[in-house]
Amino acid sequence: RLQFIPVLQNEEAHLWRYLINKYHYIKESLFFGAQMRYLVFGGRDVQRTGHLLRKKKRQSRFKQWKLALRQIQREANLKLVVNNARFLIMPWIDSPNLASRILGGIVKQLPLDWEARYNYQPVLLETFVQLDRFKGTCYQAANWIEVGKTEGYSLFSSFKRYAIAKAIYVYPLRKNFRRQLCRM
Repeated sequence: RLQFIPVLQNEEAHLWRYLINKYHYIKESLFFGAQMRYLVFGGRDVQRTGHLLRKKKRQSRFKQWKLALRQIQREANLKLVVNNARFLIMPWIDSPNLASRILGGIVKQLPLDWEARYNYQPVLLETFVQLDRFKGTCYQAANWIEVGKTEGYSLFSSFKRYAIAKAIYVYPLRKNFRRQLCRM
């Protein structure tokens, strides 16, 4: 049995940061905007529950206008997509299918916790799997959908050419997620 504890208190936040910094290959980064962090516990002894040219010019202006609208739409609806930025299972834990079980549990728990915290529910989860380290097997086993690969990207231009391609996985939380992401 798994229990998902939202990281809301300082004590939990310190533990989360400690574990990520000690055991995750990327370590902790600055995360911006709305976010949820979880500690996942399993077993019977767990006591706590856990609850984003004229014709050409005319066409060009129209395209720019459409792109500007798309950017406004993207910014307005980006909050509906939640990125799974870090996923870590302690190296000494050995439990069959644990990763996919955690991912499946998060799919159910996160929308409820997100709504309680931010007053709306996301419609899509996304994650990026670094292909030189992982295959994405646990995401596939938890019914996440691979939608493509990045060309390699870094927020820092000095690392751009060295960034490693990542597989992009998504998990729709609602059947009408496309309509919700495309509305203004």
